[in-house]
Amino acid sequence: MPNRWIRESARTSKNLNEVSDFAERLFWRLITTADDYGRFLACGSIVRSACFPLMDTIRVEKVEKAIAELKAHKLIDLYEVGDRRYGCFLKWFEHQGKPRSEKSKYPDPLPASPSVSPLHTAANNCAQPRTDAPGPPDTETDSETDSKTSPIPRSFSSLPPESGKSSEHAEERTAPAETALPTLWEQAESLLAFLNRKAAKNYLPRKPNKDPTVSLKAVHALLKQGYTEEQVRKVIANRLLKWGDDPKMREYLRPDTLFRPSKFEQYLGELGVTHAMPHL
Repeated sequence: MPNRWIRESARTSKNLNEVSDFAERLFWRLITTADDYGRFLACGSIVRSACFPLMDTIRVEKVEKAIAELKAHKLIDLYEVGDRRYGCFLKWFEHQGKPRSEKSKYPDPLPASPSVSPLHTAANNCAQPRTDAPGPPDTETDSETDSKTSPIPRSFSSLPPESGKSSEHAEERTAPAETALPTLWEQAESLLAFLNRKAAKNYLPRKPNKDPTVSLKAVHALLKQGYTEEQVRKVIANRLLKWGDDPKMREYLRPDTLFRPSKFEQYLGELGVTHAMPHL
């Protein structure tokens, strides 16, 4: 991972200074995890592991909330490709210079309308702090030339409209991204991480080829049936309370027992929680 540039104007950035202390803390750590195109995996459990590898006390929910906060203040943007959510820093190239890699580690956003402003426009001036301090070694002329020839992604479908030029169409484009929620697979990964953390287990969510494991599929199946993330967490916490101190029963703190539909319904019923409405 190459070194990153930190601008001194961050101290007076209106956007950055409006977020919570934890969101700002996450912002700096995310910079070190982003690839040369300013992109990163934005699943809460993955961000928590990448940005806070030595801090098991930080909950995935807290990270998810901070991600949403950074997006709301136009410091990052979010997009989905397939069943995975990705993030990107707005105005990344202005602050970090041209990418060293020819291609991003992560997929491009879905094609945007030709009317959406590209990354290198004034549409992103509010996304990150600006400064007149010296930046990357490339000159301004070189940067302008490179922006026309280097493989920099063209646009993000959820970029904010240009200042003073917002329109109904621009609002329609940005509205879905503003309310983007974690996918069921991301929620499933978060829940499996929760089980691992609470029960001191190590159930993997993905195989080496990135396909979901049986454990992850079991959690995903519950969510797809309509059970909520909160219900699954309550069942895990309740089973841990009941079985955690019993060496024999502790062995059953595993996905094929906890998340088996017939068993899960029984465990949920013991909490007095009714089944959620199924997804339409």
